Amino acid sequence: MAVSPPRPRSWSFELNPKPDTVSVTIDRLTIAAQVGDDDEVPVLDSIAPLWLHDLSAPGTAMVLFDEAPTPEPVPLQSTPRRLRVRSPVAVRKVAATSLSWQPLVEDGVEVGFAYLLGSGSSDAASARVEVRVPGSVAVIQGDYSPLCASTGMCLSSSLLLFAEPEAHLDSMRDLRAQLERGEDIGYVPTQELCVTSALDKLVLRANGAESGERNDAARRAWQQTKAFLKDLSRLTADCVAAYTSNEIVRTRAFELNREHALWRANVI
Repeated sequence: MAVSPPRPRSWSFELNPKPDTVSVTIDRLTIAAQVGDDDEVPVLDSIAPLWLHDLSAPGTAMVLFDEAPTPEPVPLQSTPRRLRVRSPVAVRKVAATSLSWQPLVEDGVEVGFAYLLGSGSSDAASARVEVRVPGSVAVIQGDYSPLCASTGMCLSSSLLLFAEPEAHLDSMRDLRAQLERGEDIGYVPTQELCVTSALDKLVLRANGAESGERNDAARRAWQQTKAFLKDLSRLTADCVAAYTSNEIVRTRAFELNREHALWRANVI
């Protein structure tokens, strides 16, 4: 039986409603906002409003998520009636039109493969996926550096590390089951991502500096890594959709049902 790894602080949270208070508990961190008796505007908690983003834009290969900088409610829509969302999840799209690889080397030793996702006419790397064989998968954005991360200057989604990929998928399956049962928990997907058909269609270029055998090994490893990313994407999208549906029911914001369902077809 697989044991799920510990969930990061922002990975999931419990909803603890109290009279006249909307409270969100993330582990031991509680954020509360007072709601007046005369405030009848529904407030959804910590949803990712993906239907507001064009995920079908050419070249969009990945969709990343980040926590909102403030828990204060913000407008979600004004018609046909007003809706607000507290701590909306920020959505970041990553474009990629080319895919290449190079050996992943640490301390002079080759430990795996680094896959470079390029975009634009120069094919400048917009992101990279580092795969240790066997072992972890890391999805790293172009704005990431250890110094940037230590000073809080880059978004948390700039580095997504999956130390035990299969265990992470098992943990996501458990969470999906909880959300689909309508359990009173939430989900903020800052440790996951979604991918689109654009990523699936990228063709890995051969590395002319490496042997045919090494290029074949890189292709095999990429196919395995892509399968993991697609499984992760499906689970992430399912969890986002289930949690948003639960929030729609909780707040009776049923007018969102149609828009909310539209984005799912644009991710794997």
